[in-house]
Amino acid sequence: MRIRCENLSFGALLSVGLGLLVASVRAELVQFTMDQTKSSLTISGTFAGFAIEPQGTGSLMTRYTGTIEADVAGSDIQFVGGSIIAAITNGNWEPVAGGAQGSAPANYGGEVVNLFVNGKAALREVRFDLTSDVLPVSNGTFNAQALLFNFIPAAGSVIDYSYSITFGSSGSGSQVLVGVATNATSTNAMLVVQGNESLLTIPVDISGSLTVLNPNDVQYRFRGQLVGRAAASVPLQITSFRLIPGQLNFTIASIPGQAYTILSSTNLVDWPEVVDQFTATNSLSERTIALPAHLPQQYFRTRED
Repeated sequence: MRIRCENLSFGALLSVGLGLLVASVRAELVQFTMDQTKSSLTISGTFAGFAIEPQGTGSLMTRYTGTIEADVAGSDIQFVGGSIIAAITNGNWEPVAGGAQGSAPANYGGEVVNLFVNGKAALREVRFDLTSDVLPVSNGTFNAQALLFNFIPAAGSVIDYSYSITFGSSGSGSQVLVGVATNATSTNAMLVVQGNESLLTIPVDISGSLTVLNPNDVQYRFRGQLVGRAAASVPLQITSFRLIPGQLNFTIASIPGQAYTILSSTNLVDWPEVVDQFTATNSLSERTIALPAHLPQQYFRTRED
C-alpha cells in the first residue's frame, strides 16, 4: 500500500495506492512588516583614520521601517529581493544636501573634529534590499551570514559631507551609497511563530567604504537588528496518517476557528467535495475518510474555506 503526501501552499494532498512515501513543500511568499520599535541600526566608522563621533545625542542610531519579502517553504526560507528596509529621520544634521552649510533632516549625522580634521557628514534616504539563496531553518534559526544587503539604487541613498584639513584642503559634496554587503554577524537569524504571528529577527553587521580625499578613506559599519512580523501561516501539512480497513485516518496542521473542506479525486483534475466539511478547534485536526473498495487509487486534498 502506498501513501504519497505533498504539502502544498493551497492545502494538503494525500494519495492512496501502491508504492512508497514521498513529501515536498512549495514556497509561499510572505511579506514581513518591519517592527519599528525593535528595528534599529547604529553606524560607526572612520574618516582619514579618525573615529566618527555623533553630531548630537543619538545621531548615529536610527530605527527602521518598511517590508521584508521572503519565500517560506516548510523548513526553508529565501529572501527574494523587493524588500524596502528604510531608515527613519532622527534629527537635523550637517551639512545639507550636496554638502552646503546648514543642517537638514537626515537618518544619521556624524563628525570628526580635532586639531587635524573638521568634517561633517549626514546620511539621507538610506534604503536596503535583502537577498539570499535558499536557507534551511532549524529549530527556528538560520544562518544570517548568508544574507546580502544592498542599497536600493532608485532610493537615492546618499551621504552629504563637508571637510577641512588643517594646513590642507577643504571641500564638500555628496555621494550615492551603492553596493552589496555580506552580513558579518556571528549571531543566527530567527523565524518563529508567536501566537498568531510569524516573527523574523535578523542581526545585522555590514560594512563598506567611500573615497573622499584618498581611496577608501571613509569606512562605515551598520550594526543592530531588524525585526519583521507577518500573520502566521500554518501550512496544511499532513502530520500523520493511518490506514484501517476501508478507511484512511489522517491528521493535518490547522488553525483553530478556520473552516476546511476535504476534496477527493481519482485523476487530479476533478475535485468533488467529500461530505466532511469541518471547523478546526485545535492546531491539529484528525479526520477519517471512507475508502471506496473498487478504486485502485484515490487522492484527497484539504481546502481552507
